[in-house]
Amino acid sequence: MCPILLDAYNGEEIRTIAVLKGIEEHKRYISMEDTKTYCKRCAFLWDKKGEKVCDICKETLIPIPMHACDKCQKEGHPAIL
Repeated sequence: MCPILLDAYNGEEIRTIAVLKGIEEHKRYISMEDTKTYCKRCAFLWDKKGEKVCDICKETLIPIPMHACDKCQKEGHPAIL
């Protein structure tokens, strides 16, 4: 929240907002929303090397932010946006 907006609330209201936000975040965490499960090899590549397997060919290792390797991009694979 913006500091200017905090002036409009008293301490109890701020605590209530914080607790409700914490509960909301905990529910999301417990539900495992936005999570993925990887095999041991892929988890190591993701966490330690910052790489993943190409989403298209599933053969080439690429940096995490990329969606496809150079080969798949050059071939103009239809799955590439």
